[in-house]
Amino acid sequence: MRRAALGAAVMALYAGAAAPAGAGRSAACPAVLASAHDLGRLAFVAGTRIAVLDVSSCRVQTLVAKGAEPPLRWSADGRYLAFGPGSVVSARGGAPARPLGALALGWRSGSPGWAWSPHGHRLAGVTARGGVVIGGPGAPARRLLPDGWGATSIAWSPNGRTLAVSRSLYLKAPPPDHQEIWLLDLRNGAGRLLFRLPKPQLAPPWLSGFSPDGRFILAWEDIQNSASLAADGLPLIALPASGGKAVDVGKGTLVYGDFLAWCTGNLLAYVLDNGGREVTLGDRIDFAGPGPRWPVVTPADPGARARLSFISPACSPPNLSMVAAAVGRAAPDEPVGHEHRTIWLLAYTGGSWRPLEAAPPAGSSDELPHWSRDGRWLAFVRTTWTGSAGTGRLYLLDLGARFNSRPRLVGPVADVGRSGNYYGHYDWAAQLAWSDR
Repeated sequence: MRRAALGAAVMALYAGAAAPAGAGRSAACPAVLASAHDLGRLAFVAGTRIAVLDVSSCRVQTLVAKGAEPPLRWSADGRYLAFGPGSVVSARGGAPARPLGALALGWRSGSPGWAWSPHGHRLAGVTARGGVVIGGPGAPARRLLPDGWGATSIAWSPNGRTLAVSRSLYLKAPPPDHQEIWLLDLRNGAGRLLFRLPKPQLAPPWLSGFSPDGRFILAWEDIQNSASLAADGLPLIALPASGGKAVDVGKGTLVYGDFLAWCTGNLLAYVLDNGGREVTLGDRIDFAGPGPRWPVVTPADPGARARLSFISPACSPPNLSMVAAAVGRAAPDEPVGHEHRTIWLLAYTGGSWRPLEAAPPAGSSDELPHWSRDGRWLAFVRTTWTGSAGTGRLYLLDLGARFNSRPRLVGPVADVGRSGNYYGHYDWAAQLAWSDR
């Protein structure tokens, strides 16, 4: 119950975090980052504000002065930032707006009820009453599905021409309950039923997204429509976008946005849960690929599995074929805040998995790795548990050109606010958003 209360109190933590004032150079940011321009900009929630850090120049700007809520997402062109229940603000500043009106809050904090198109800055969202609208800054909102239809989550295809929409009318209408996934052609508005859960099963689907080649759609099956069961991990399935039978990817996967990552060659790196909702009991990273070889292509390093827990995979640029991950001991997280994770480098083929840095100071944990476009830098959040929240500071690892020397630790670069902790998982992925534009 104590842990559950911590998870439920996350929103209260945002209001109490210290926020940067105005704009200026981060006091913590070192001057050696001129070559880190490929890390772009980092937006983060700080108290009731949203701040933006330009990593290479160390400039911090307050983009939204008050009313900030996670999650944060940059548009594909980097011109706009969306946050909370569908608010949008220009990267140049100004008053936030809600171009699509009131939108659903989403299933989890890392899965909002809206999504940016993979190109430009079109926004699609699920309305508070289960419809779907599309529009965005400078464009009128267009209704795709009416309120009451039962929409729950959405995902864009990689080419931006198709929108996947999950549907559930469980307890909202007489049978049939319509636990389904539809594809909407945005050019002509035509809809196609892709998936329907057989009767009398109860497991509404929630979309994760398309594979990079657009051939598959990943979704979680919300067994028994139960928040408690969902917290312990749900089946993850892959659906051919052209139609066909669903394929199991992972039978026990936790529903966190930073626990799935698509890598070069349409390879999926994902966290396979090992201990219910706790993420410190030997969770591992497996690799899977679309096609007849689902689910597992390359297993995680068996030697490391027995002693460590691997979470938050981050795929490298295409030329490296590597994954960075946050790795800690395999043990109960008691008391909370003792994860003490380190950033590791993992090869797709297994073996030669190794830490990139020395373990952080006692009481700290390194979380949520993020690659620069050129593969030279890895950013992460060094998190210190303060008794009621995790306080985050951004650090960088300078990997060099060929990984032929021990990476250089750079930082702290900036203070990035505070995050709650739910059974060993920090919610930084909802509070931070990177843009390389």
